[in-house]
Amino acid sequence: MMRVSRPAWAVAGLACAVLLISQTALHGKAAAADVTAVEYVSQQYVLGANQEVPVVAVCPTGMQVFGGGHLIGSFGSDVYVRGSQPNTNLWRVDFVNRGSTAVVYALAVCSSVS
Repeated sequence: MMRVSRPAWAVAGLACAVLLISQTALHGKAAAADVTAVEYVSQQYVLGANQEVPVVAVCPTGMQVFGGGHLIGSFGSDVYVRGSQPNTNLWRVDFVNRGSTAVVYALAVCSSVS
């Protein structure tokens, strides 16, 4: 058996993604359909000092976004999130950095339904 090691942020992201999928289902997006596939997408970005950028995690073709979020990989940094929202097939996070360089991630939970 092969064991796959995942970074801590990936495990935390997956746990959050499961929670977000169940919250989304409660709001009716997935309640009336059968989920046929789920995929987790992340987009890493190196945020420079005093930079403001949107970072987007895009779902594969044919899938819709059902949840998402963000991760700031540098603790103690002056990075904050101005906004975090879905679109049809992506999750967009607007990051603002008032400190030194930091690594950030946009996360998307993608699904196809029948």
